[in-house]
Amino acid sequence: DERGEHGPGMGPSGGQEVIHELAELGVHFYPPPMLIRRAQKIGLTPDQVTKIRQEMLGLHAKAVDLHAKMEHAKIEVVRLLAADKIDEHAVDAQVDEGAKAESEMHKLHIGTMLRVRGLRTPEQLTKLDEHKPKGEHEGPKPGAGAGGKPGAMGEADDDDDDDDEDADG
Repeated sequence: DERGEHGPGMGPSGGQEVIHELAELGVHFYPPPMLIRRAQKIGLTPDQVTKIRQEMLGLHAKAVDLHAKMEHAKIEVVRLLAADKIDEHAVDAQVDEGAKAESEMHKLHIGTMLRVRGLRTPEQLTKLDEHKPKGEHEGPKPGAGAGGKPGAMGEADDDDDDDDEDADG
């Protein structure tokens, strides 16, 4: 299994809670930006790095759209609730739309993490575990992330300063 870290743009509605729940169950992930930063140390090939970057870009593009759908549904619910006569069916429909987009966001993040996980060899995972700081917090840290907004893609670097928090990405 992977160790308690998560992927890019994992804000409150973007998968952070799901990743935290998975970590509590013993299922852990390394965030793609951290993998890119440690590419040389863990022996990622240029092809693996390219594929991880492509996954990150695809995730970000889809997450932006899903985040917009969730925000639109929230705004529409507020608008409907502010009306003189409240249309309960319309409110329910907008709540359903927001929940559907949030569910799609969770699936998007988990699918990306699984595809990235599948790109690595067992030897690379062992090297990742060797570079993990002792006693590092497992799972997302409270208040981490981008407030539900799709996150930054992360830049590659070759430092070994163990600044890779669980809230990367």
